[in-house]
Amino acid sequence: MRLTNSIYLIGSGSKGMNLTNHYDCNVFLLDGGKETAIIDAGAGMEPEKILKNIEDIGFKLSDVNYLFLTHGHADHIGGAKTIKENTGAKIVASDLTYKILKHGDEKNSSIDVAKKAGMYPKNYSIGTCEVDIVVKDKDEIRVGNFVLQALSTPGHCEGHLSFYFIQEQNKFLFGGDLVFYEGKVATQFINDCNVFKLGQSIKKMKDLNLDVLLPGHETVVLKEAQECIEKSWSYFEKLQLPPSIL
Repeated sequence: MRLTNSIYLIGSGSKGMNLTNHYDCNVFLLDGGKETAIIDAGAGMEPEKILKNIEDIGFKLSDVNYLFLTHGHADHIGGAKTIKENTGAKIVASDLTYKILKHGDEKNSSIDVAKKAGMYPKNYSIGTCEVDIVVKDKDEIRVGNFVLQALSTPGHCEGHLSFYFIQEQNKFLFGGDLVFYEGKVATQFINDCNVFKLGQSIKKMKDLNLDVLLPGHETVVLKEAQECIEKSWSYFEKLQLPPSIL
């Protein structure tokens, strides 16, 4: 599904467009011309659907150079191993996501509590694979015509990154689970969800003047995306929490 001249939606679950497996987050493909990147990997339950969508929009699997991961929750990293094996993409992630993927860490990814809560099948696992490039706040990675800047945005969980870039004066954010349409957030009762850090991360976005927000779930925002940041911050500013999508 083509969203802009350079961005496609190639995966999305029940909290989005129901394009692929029910458990998947929104998965995007960024066409940088000479290089191509995927943002987030889905849950890995039916990764072949995401791979097929890459080919259906006219790309070869070997065209994918990078896989950017916003954070280490299962619905965002479960497909990383399969995507890496089938495309040869270099995985870009935070240090915590690197450790989760390296060891298949169910505690720091909150898969253990998610299973107990009935959110994932008991036999589900994310698998293990290597992260090629570990990034921190303000680090930049070039993807063909674009330079993606990693922004540290914890709150929904530790090790959360958002990826920011500019195209033809328009400002884009692959926001993972930082913020959503109408300023909603994703808060949940897990050990590393921290509402204070989440508010600080939203505040950090206040001066970006975003045009396009590409979140990890629900609808994309293709114009005036800064309004989502402002609306979310208006709750925190009053010492309140924005509505949660969870």
